[in-house]
Amino acid sequence: AVRCIRWIFGYDGIPLMARPTFRYDFLSSVLAALAAGATLQSMTQQFARRALGASFWIVALLSMLMPLGNLFSAYFAYYLTRTPRVRMVVIARIGMALFFACIAFLPADRIASETFVVLLIVPCILTGIILNVQNSVRHNNYPSDIRGRIFSRLTIVFMAGTAISAKLAGFALDHLQWGHRLIYGLSLLAMLLSAWFYRKVRVRGERKLLRDGLARKLPKLGGFGVLIEDRHYGMFMMCQMLSGAAMFMLWPVLALVMTEYLKVPYSKGLDALSVTPLVVAMCTAWASGRLFDHIRITHFRGFTSILWGISRFIIFLGVVKASWAIVMGGFVVAGLGWSMGTMAFNLGHTHFTSPKRSEEYMGIHLTLMGIRGLLMPMVGVWLLKQPAIGLNVILIAMAMNLLAAAGFFLIRSPVVPRTDAREVPIA
Repeated sequence: AVRCIRWIFGYDGIPLMARPTFRYDFLSSVLAALAAGATLQSMTQQFARRALGASFWIVALLSMLMPLGNLFSAYFAYYLTRTPRVRMVVIARIGMALFFACIAFLPADRIASETFVVLLIVPCILTGIILNVQNSVRHNNYPSDIRGRIFSRLTIVFMAGTAISAKLAGFALDHLQWGHRLIYGLSLLAMLLSAWFYRKVRVRGERKLLRDGLARKLPKLGGFGVLIEDRHYGMFMMCQMLSGAAMFMLWPVLALVMTEYLKVPYSKGLDALSVTPLVVAMCTAWASGRLFDHIRITHFRGFTSILWGISRFIIFLGVVKASWAIVMGGFVVAGLGWSMGTMAFNLGHTHFTSPKRSEEYMGIHLTLMGIRGLLMPMVGVWLLKQPAIGLNVILIAMAMNLLAAAGFFLIRSPVVPRTDAREVPIA
């Protein structure tokens, strides 16, 4: 245990010149994770349904907010390459804090579910921008051959912080009438501190990256040209579209399963939907990072989709048999998929491109995520409400995950992450 803690909080395996950046990236990630409870879908959906009396469709709409924030990422990517990256993250986090303040001071008995949704839109859009910029910085700052293992440390602390914020949210909503104020008030403070630390991050070779960005023309087809230029990445995104569609389809469904079928309290529902998968993902992030650095990204994604499919089947059995133990077992397996999926989602595109085009590749990935995220939650709720389908929507998602896994194993990808010959050396 001591060795593990020293590895997480130390610099083992991190090049000397990358350590100052990692330190502030690490501290900023911890604080951002503590603020993540404010936008955690499992929390916002249950709060909207129980405290605000939101309809099923509002619950589905809350699943669409984060994808909405990513919808225009392919277009934003062009401008992100022309803007100082650290400054963009700091401004976006301060903006998120301001909207958290608005929610914190609104009493739960007077806020309408529609108002709650509107106040979360901008933080979700800003989250998409932060995600793209941070991944670009990490792509540029950390060596490709150990990038997964470095990112696994950031994943561990982020998931630990998110799990803590989720537990706090469940307790606050179950026991305090003003619980939402505590959640969003603490998130406001954590987000401001996260911005304070991130402003000290330095991007290696940023002047050259900015010059390249200013010289670059607007991408063809608003960024979608990447899928045509790089056929392997296009096929990779096609399979990811299918796997991700299954996930978005189930997000509102699983939240409604907790409130309408199993009828569990806030804390218990959050334990299943968020805390348990996060803890499992946190405990296995190190292994996921090592695996990411040593196998093809398509195989890595294929194994992830298989884990998602297995978890869906177990959760379905647990709900049908009304067995909480089986349901939790399904979310444990989902945590394994979450661990690998987080790694692939944030760094998978680095196997296909160099740092100077990182925003373009990640931008199109986020935009495609936005498209499926805007469509599939409503599809999931519609299928759940059909008498002939109902809970079988979970099995449909399982089939989609397994079909995507087969596709991942059939397509080609680079054996190891590509390193641009002109990439700025780290050490």
